[in-house]
Amino acid sequence: MKNHDHQAAEEMTAIAWSWAAACYLNTAPDVLFHQHGYKGSSASLITAFSDNTGFGYPLLYSWFMCEQPDHPNGYPNMLRWLRDDAYTQAQLKKLQ
Repeated sequence: MKNHDHQAAEEMTAIAWSWAAACYLNTAPDVLFHQHGYKGSSASLITAFSDNTGFGYPLLYSWFMCEQPDHPNGYPNMLRWLRDDAYTQAQLKKLQ
């Protein structure tokens, strides 16, 4: 991602997106956050995302891809799976 001018927050958001996809596909958390990855933090990530204290979803929310976790159908449920900047801008205009 660094080679494509993305920020660290976008990498964290990609991890949150991956968690949402794993939940949607009913994939075991230890398949996504396998023990040989994430610099030894796999168990911590599984705990954080299982407890809805993970990271990255605020950008998903700001791009109108999901609702906040406390919403009845909120993260990790996704409204949209692909980021669409034109859609985001249209949604922001509705808020003005």
